[in-house]
Amino acid sequence: MRYSGCSHLLAPLSQAVMRKKLFTTLLVFSAFFASLSVAEVKQIASSDGVLLADQNRPGFAFLTPNGRTKIEVIDTNQDQVVDLLRYSIFDSTGADLLEVEDHGIDGILNQRWHKSPVNRFEVWYESSWYWVQGKGEKIHIKTPGGEVPIRIEQGRLVPAAHNK
Repeated sequence: MRYSGCSHLLAPLSQAVMRKKLFTTLLVFSAFFASLSVAEVKQIASSDGVLLADQNRPGFAFLTPNGRTKIEVIDTNQDQVVDLLRYSIFDSTGADLLEVEDHGIDGILNQRWHKSPVNRFEVWYESSWYWVQGKGEKIHIKTPGGEVPIRIEQGRLVPAAHNK
């Protein structure tokens, strides 16, 4: 069976930050499955999709019946501890609406990618969601306290500390 769990991420992205995030996301996901042999992968199929897990590594991916990622829990830095929860929300026709990420799996969502109709990112900062603005190296969020630069760390958007 061929899985294309990240194929929905291949939509054209105009901003450099989105291309960097996409590249890192695909690298992490590809690394997860690239080293697996068929014997190491456990799969459980149902009418809702397929659950995939490697017997020798932490994490799993749940794919829709057509192979799109619904939820994944993975170890991004290969320290044998899962550290990324990512899930997708689809509309009733199956179109991508939103992808949500919790880095560190601490219960605090870190970023949301609104795919349709806006194709924009939001990041969590000081108890609120803010739209990511700007392009290239000048991406930022606008808060009541002013602009906060955004750094890209291991494919995630991280608000830098305020410089007051």
